[in-house]
Amino acid sequence: MDTTFTIIGLDRVGISLGLALKKADDGFVCTGFDFEAFRRDEAARLKAVDKTEADLHPSVRNADVVLLNVPAGDVIAWLDELMPELKDDAVLVNLSAAHNAVCEWAAAHLPAHRTVVNATPSIQGNCLSNDDPTADLFREGLVLVSTPSGTGEQAIQQVEMLSEILGSTVMFSDPLEADGLLSQIDLFPRLAMLLYLRSITGQPGWKDARKITGPVFWQAAQILGMFPVGKLASQEITYQRENTLRMLEMLREQIDRLQEEIQSDEAAVLEKSLQKTLEDHDAWVKQRIEGSWDGKGKGDDEVKSAGIWKKLLGISLPQKKK
Repeated sequence: MDTTFTIIGLDRVGISLGLALKKADDGFVCTGFDFEAFRRDEAARLKAVDKTEADLHPSVRNADVVLLNVPAGDVIAWLDELMPELKDDAVLVNLSAAHNAVCEWAAAHLPAHRTVVNATPSIQGNCLSNDDPTADLFREGLVLVSTPSGTGEQAIQQVEMLSEILGSTVMFSDPLEADGLLSQIDLFPRLAMLLYLRSITGQPGWKDARKITGPVFWQAAQILGMFPVGKLASQEITYQRENTLRMLEMLREQIDRLQEEIQSDEAAVLEKSLQKTLEDHDAWVKQRIEGSWDGKGKGDDEVKSAGIWKKLLGISLPQKKK
């Protein structure tokens, strides 16, 4: 019997998931849901799904697999709404960057005969500079997977099958470690810009400065659009409380370091420090686009949970609190 999928959230990621499933041509039946009519229309126009639904509950009742593509700050509310509607043995895949919160919810509220799995895919480097949906959006990328305690083998196999369809490599992780990684590369860039904007808009000069903001400021500020509303931003930060506090401390350390370098009156020290950061950035951009890490090509090395921080960011895995 054909596997039936429902994709919740038809943005670039959701449409690309549908395109990848259709490209696999493996008899999958795919339904797409989004509150926004223009997104449903776009998914239908691109033939990313077999049909679209404007009503949430009917869209998931017959699905074997539900791909939940919603903001991290909203994921628990969606679980509360969706899980009672799923049929027995259905698998819901959380694509957001809130792994541990989902696992804690599952431990307390998951209905019998239903399963939830966290699986956050990464976009291939060549697609980072545009917003176009494509069946190959996740090809040669990684899917970061974590599961609540007691998750059955069949659900894990469903996620492995999905990753294979996407052309991605599965990377299993503890949910706390997954949150640590994802918050550093997803939440914190948005939070840093939010802090900067909050500080500058409170200054007397902002009244005039806002009128002459240029491309640099404009492009940087666009990242705040990924915080839909204050409530969801607050909830996402709450889910990542310990990681957020740790990253704020990291930021304070770098601010102190930069202040010391500026105040030292030694231009060579500041220049060397900044040049090293810019060179590291250039090297990372090249590696990310090519998918080549530590001098190895795509797929040359086995992906292991303990090495994912260094593999993707060049940093060590944060230590858990004891």
